[in-house]
Amino acid sequence: MSFFDQPGRLTRFKVVHAVWRRQRMEVLPGVAPVSLVLARTEATVVGVTDVRGYPNGFVFLLRLRWGLVADPAEEVPWPFPHWGSPDPLDGDLFPDELLRFGVQFADGRKVTNMDRYPFVPEDLPPDQPVLIEAGVGGEGGRLGRGASWDLELAVQPLPPPGPLAFVCAWPGRGIPESRVEIDAGLILDAAAAAVPFFAAEAGS
Repeated sequence: MSFFDQPGRLTRFKVVHAVWRRQRMEVLPGVAPVSLVLARTEATVVGVTDVRGYPNGFVFLLRLRWGLVADPAEEVPWPFPHWGSPDPLDGDLFPDELLRFGVQFADGRKVTNMDRYPFVPEDLPPDQPVLIEAGVGGEGGRLGRGASWDLELAVQPLPPPGPLAFVCAWPGRGIPESRVEIDAGLILDAAAAAVPFFAAEAGS
């Protein structure tokens, strides 16, 4: 069974990213010493860097690099077509051009970009991980004859102790399902080091 099985259709949903973004604006995060290459081919690299811990989750940069773009006049390709709709694929199979990306906790809980970001079922359990875009869009551009995308993503809640897996697959770029694990303690330590910018006012 694939890590990126086709999800069921959502009939009821809510948007969850607004509160999470506000919480992050109020806290100076701790930094985790994490720099990963999830997958590499002659033409494509997928990496994770800049991991920061918050009291309610963690944030990181998903870094994508193309070594060669065939048409110099072509726009930098967006790796998440149809991402950002409650039913982005309308029941169709995932296109090969779509980068599959997800995170799995040590206890088996997981979340992927197949899960209709930023829409989630209204009855989502409070301990179910949610993956959202943490920044205001991604940053893409040219790198000589190649191209790049850096996308800031956030996962909520914090993972339990044990191995934490980052998983990706990108059929359109010749990348099979690839998995890299780190010790979740690195992120938990970073979250413990996070501090609010301002102390809460008395009685607030």
